[in-house]
Amino acid sequence: MREIACGVFVFVLKLVASTSLLGWYVMALAAIPAGDAVVVLRSGGPKAAAYGIDGATAVVMLLTSIGLLV
Repeated sequence: MREIACGVFVFVLKLVASTSLLGWYVMALAAIPAGDAVVVLRSGGPKAAAYGIDGATAVVMLLTSIGLLV
């Protein structure tokens, strides 16, 4: 549910806010998949899933936010 709510908020920001505000918001949201990766690793989950899914998502979000801020 948190991903759906965050996605709806991003959509609203795209409609009414500046790209720099959206960039900062996406940068802050990158903490969610990064935290998920830490949880997977600390609970003994597969490293490929932690890095390949959650880690990659965090990196893509950070690169997207940098693109919006520049």
